[in-house]
Amino acid sequence: MRGFLGITGHFMELHNSTPSLQSVLLACERFTGSHTDGTALRLVEAVTDLDPQSLNSLLESQGHKGLCLSAREWGQLQELVEVLAPFLQATDLTQGEKVVTLSAALPCVLSLNSHLTRMLTATHHLVGLVKALQTSIQRRFQGIFVNVKMDSSHDPAVHLPFGDIVYMMSALLDPSFCLFWLEQDVEAPDEVKSEVKEMIIDLVLAEAQRVTVRHSSSGDDDQEESPPTKTPRLFSGYRKKHTKKSMDHGSSVKAELIRYIQVSSDEDGVDCFEIVRSISSCLFFIPDIRKLNITKDTLLLN
Repeated sequence: MRGFLGITGHFMELHNSTPSLQSVLLACERFTGSHTDGTALRLVEAVTDLDPQSLNSLLESQGHKGLCLSAREWGQLQELVEVLAPFLQATDLTQGEKVVTLSAALPCVLSLNSHLTRMLTATHHLVGLVKALQTSIQRRFQGIFVNVKMDSSHDPAVHLPFGDIVYMMSALLDPSFCLFWLEQDVEAPDEVKSEVKEMIIDLVLAEAQRVTVRHSSSGDDDQEESPPTKTPRLFSGYRKKHTKKSMDHGSSVKAELIRYIQVSSDEDGVDCFEIVRSISSCLFFIPDIRKLNITKDTLLLN
């Protein structure tokens, strides 16, 4: 079954002093792929890539001057795309079906919240929409905001949506995010950030101390290339670290974790992927981390 997206215009026209409803078809595009909000957003973005003057000239030449977009309407469309584009990125990043995407949940939520905070001052036409989206995010993911000290709810975080501490622990143990989300997207004083950092490190180290690291007798791990770190526009402020030094496999899990956490500091040359391979068993020790996944509809707000 083929899908199409049509854009129609409706207006009233007088015929012999009698008003009648008229309809015109402006465009009809083939709608390939899944019929999701993301696909619709891509089509709207394609419309905003057009030259508004050329589009209005075409409408006028076809006798539809009343359907020309005003400067305000065109600005509303452009702002709509700018506001919603990061949500599309976050949805794509967290809807994997064959890989664990748990570690991306907390960074995505906090980065989207920061994006909406910036858009409150950058938008002129859609301030109400931005406020509604931010309120919805903070309500749907209240547990995350409580854990990072951005919400002072009286209820324990564990009883709130997404309040499990596993979201913070998995983000820390993912080299793509580590503690960058804490630096960039937690809107709190430095002392509060330090408190959150110490709390999450203590929790991870407490779990890591229970794990015995198995050492490899071959040098295969040293020859294996580190996977590339993907940083979409959503996390444009996150720093990228280059890996050069090798790690001492004889060190304890605690020492390796502490060295890995240094990737979030200003020190260069920390081989975070090598350290993650050494402590990867920690990820499996966190309760049900292999079973938790973010569905494609989690970040689509109604």
